[in-house]
Amino acid sequence: MFKNYIISLYRNIVRNRFYSILNIVGLSVGIATAIFILLFVQDEMSYDKYHLKQERIYRIESDFFINGKADKFAIVPIPMGPALKIEFPEVEAFVRLNDVGSTLFRHDQKEYYEENFFMADSTMFDIFTHEFILGNPKTSLCEPRTIVITRKIATKYFGDENPMGQIMTSGRGTNYQVTGVIENLPGNSHLKFDALISTATVAAESGEDDFNSLEPVRFWNIGVYTYILLKENTQVESIDEKFPIFYDKYMKPIGDQFNAGFNLMSTPHHPNTPNT
Repeated sequence: MFKNYIISLYRNIVRNRFYSILNIVGLSVGIATAIFILLFVQDEMSYDKYHLKQERIYRIESDFFINGKADKFAIVPIPMGPALKIEFPEVEAFVRLNDVGSTLFRHDQKEYYEENFFMADSTMFDIFTHEFILGNPKTSLCEPRTIVITRKIATKYFGDENPMGQIMTSGRGTNYQVTGVIENLPGNSHLKFDALISTATVAAESGEDDFNSLEPVRFWNIGVYTYILLKENTQVESIDEKFPIFYDKYMKPIGDQFNAGFNLMSTPHHPNTPNT
């Protein structure tokens, strides 16, 4: 019986070649499109899922308005993270990141312009999960002029040498000591970098008191990406509800002078809502 069906199907295909080919091509395209959509959705849903604490990570963002005109930004003022940590018991940790832009780095005779180097606080690896090949995630970004690099950058500059303790020099002449090597970041990560330079470097250059100042004027100059890690069993909405008190304490004196205001926004760092 099955053989007869096959023979009948073959005859119908031969008898109506044009329509048969058209139907087969249409079916193939439909299947291929469905597979592509499925793979795309799976990739989107997997974003940042490798971070063990991703359900508690939020990027905080700025919603400024001056004279009734609103502007939204993914970056916030430098002291926002530290101040939130002080004022809100819901915040377990924060980390600030800043793209250093296209910058020349060299080691011995090798030199390259790098596009994906960031400044980062020492708390980076308390919040985000990255596999350390060499170094200690707890201390690798604590000191000024230290740098954590990916395996790719380690190979690029040092080849088969052990990069730990080696020096990478920026185009400005600043020497950075390699204190850690991490595995290359996966493609399904929204926050892509090739190396992290300690934020303590900036604090040392500008002065600790100035860099860590919580004066109101400092809260009206945005400049860094900031992520917070909430404590377990807490909600980011709690911070939103209490933020007006924070605003009055840290931002209102300057805001009133310029008829300006500020609302804090947040984006969850969940795999089903990849950030851009």
